[in-house]
Amino acid sequence: PFGAFVTIGGGIDALVKSEEFREGVPMQKLAIDTPVKGRVLHVADGKVWVTLRPGSLERIPERTGQIRLASNLDRNLDLSPLQDIPVGEWLDGEVFGILMRAGARVKVMLPGQPEPIVGFLGVNNMADGLVDTVTFGTKVRVRIATIDFEQKIVDFTMKQP
Repeated sequence: PFGAFVTIGGGIDALVKSEEFREGVPMQKLAIDTPVKGRVLHVADGKVWVTLRPGSLERIPERTGQIRLASNLDRNLDLSPLQDIPVGEWLDGEVFGILMRAGARVKVMLPGQPEPIVGFLGVNNMADGLVDTVTFGTKVRVRIATIDFEQKIVDFTMKQP
């Protein structure tokens, strides 16, 4: 799910995006009528976003909806440079999206490419402990697990070959 709406007082409803439910990959939905303790993260155009996570309220632009990186297919990105990457080669990436109970979206810059490649890092392919700590902006070392060149889908893994 995208998130949940919470009433923060004075009849004001606020959105808690699923990635703000907790540190790491959210594994459960918020139950209806469950009291939660949160903090205002962002206010714009009469809309309020809340986080239930501890720690800093600072977020990278993707977090507030200012920047969204479309899929490789949406951007008509050429994935052929991935054919030149040796099997098992580690790539540096950055988490820019978290999907409830599923994993994270990771962007990887390839040498000589003007735009990042977008891939999915499933919870089963994350390094031990990362599922509980991953957040936007987390730097990760990944390898390509699978590529669907037709659909322009890339799956990453952090597991050893």
